[in-house]
Amino acid sequence: MENLRKLRKEKGYTCESLGKLINVQKSAVAKYERGEIRPSKDILLKISKVLNCTTDYLYGITNDPMPVNIKNTDNMMTAKEKAIIDAYNSKPELQGVINKLLEIDADEYSSVFAAATGTNEEPRMVKISKKTLKKLKNAPETEEI
Repeated sequence: MENLRKLRKEKGYTCESLGKLINVQKSAVAKYERGEIRPSKDILLKISKVLNCTTDYLYGITNDPMPVNIKNTDNMMTAKEKAIIDAYNSKPELQGVINKLLEIDADEYSSVFAAATGTNEEPRMVKISKKTLKKLKNAPETEEI
């Protein structure tokens, strides 16, 4: 992949740090850069999300990391929306959980993301009742439930 090394360095990633974000070993990232192996479709898409570029750019098909139609969407978003998207893109390991959270089933229970901060525990989904969810939504931030 012709532009992977260049863009990875421009964005300030090492092979190791990029590998952690896309769930591969640093040696795999180095092999992608040298063209010794090709990433799977899923890994390729993760790389393009993390580096904020197109897959065509990674393979040297185009010299522009972002096509004009993608660049122009930045002007249509608020600063808060951009920050949310950047935060989402920077945490591929949490994207599945976030996606599930956004598809809350409000009929019987709501799924919420629960993870202990400061630990290496895997994020997990928990079910809470509608009544508890309502209390959480209406509670001031300082009130304990």
